[in-house]
Amino acid sequence: MIKIGHLHSITETDIPESILKSVQEDLSVLDFNYGSNRDIDNDAGGFVVICEKDEIISIPYFNEYAEEFEYRAIVGGYDKRLYVSGTERNIILYRKC
Repeated sequence: MIKIGHLHSITETDIPESILKSVQEDLSVLDFNYGSNRDIDNDAGGFVVICEKDEIISIPYFNEYAEEFEYRAIVGGYDKRLYVSGTERNIILYRKC
């Protein structure tokens, strides 16, 4: 599992090339709306998670299977889902198809 909170904290080697542009756009929106210096573990805003097809993700106060997603798309061989967890915590999950 890769967890990324800010556009400035990624390198191209962190992200599969097939979803790099989409992840960069997601992080840019989160940084613009919630601040590029936010603490992704404690502040509002959110982050991006990239994981394998059957990987179990561990995120405090979040259960992928119990929460409904707000948006879904297939991007570069990944199932991308946006979850709004709480009032302002956005979790964008890319799961390998």
